[in-house]
Amino acid sequence: MSHKIITTDLGSMSYQIEGNGPAVCLLHGFAEDNQVWHNCIPTLKNNHTIITPNLPGIGASTIVSKEAISIDTMAKSINDILVAENIERAFIIGHSMGGYISLAFAKLYPHKLLGLGLVHSTAYADTAEKIGTRKKSIEFIQTHGASAFIKTTIPNLFYDIEVSKNAIIQQTFIGDAIEANTLVTHYLAMIDRKATVEVLQQCKVPVLFVIGKHDKTIPFLDSLQQSHLPNTSFVHILNSSAHMGMLEQPALFNEILAKFLQDA
Repeated sequence: MSHKIITTDLGSMSYQIEGNGPAVCLLHGFAEDNQVWHNCIPTLKNNHTIITPNLPGIGASTIVSKEAISIDTMAKSINDILVAENIERAFIIGHSMGGYISLAFAKLYPHKLLGLGLVHSTAYADTAEKIGTRKKSIEFIQTHGASAFIKTTIPNLFYDIEVSKNAIIQQTFIGDAIEANTLVTHYLAMIDRKATVEVLQQCKVPVLFVIGKHDKTIPFLDSLQQSHLPNTSFVHILNSSAHMGMLEQPALFNEILAKFLQDA
């Protein structure tokens, strides 16, 4: 596995790359790092080139200006990685906030897509209620810090709270290593994003939807509704997962992802 850093308009972008074959870029979600995909790489690397970036402000990825951070600009930084690796087309698959970035990438660079994946994510814009919840979270972070916020958030992301206490899973969420300003910046980017329903409606490549039956973050019915929008959809419901299917049901998730990449 190679660890690399490139310079983009947003700052330094760090990522890992491993394997051979068609490129697959896996984008982590809010308050995570790229280790959220650690279970997937051994399954996929024999047939695909796997790229796992750390988004701006995470790990060795930096933020030059928080005002420059948006869902679209983060999508452009993913394209910068593909350009640096001389990759013309790739599967772009994102978890939660990473799914928002994947949709933005699909809108900006449709000709570069081999396939698109939304893992516990949505093309719908935030509701007023959701925006209010995000703003309350920002206030909590600014008052109590990143680590306290992460510790209160993790249990709500899992169907089985005991699973969330696993040491490896705890390391995936980086509350002790991330700056509060980064979390706030990412929250503001999510609040400002627009709906990208038309991206799914116009998508010319297959789209994967991984849906957690018990997801409290992405409404189950919204996930089902959006899965009918693309011309070609692969829809999988994880009955024993909430928002973290790749960690809650890793074997099944890896099987789903590998089959999608093969069939698509």
